[in-house]
Amino acid sequence: MKQKVIVLQIRFSGDDDTIYVCKTFEIAHRIIREWFKDSIEDIHHLSIGDLEEQLWGNIGYWEITEQVVICE
Repeated sequence: MKQKVIVLQIRFSGDDDTIYVCKTFEIAHRIIREWFKDSIEDIHHLSIGDLEEQLWGNIGYWEITEQVVICE
């Protein structure tokens, strides 16, 4: 059986990536907010796009992709 999963690669600048496999984009977004909560004030009031803009290049980075896996 094929199933879609959301893959989140996330890191603080200069560190190695940590990878999460999630059921939904919403779960991945929750992980992102938890990951960077100490770096951005009022993190829960920012859209995910605005958050990415503030973090890019100096605090951290993430990439979210949708992948198909085969589960047997």
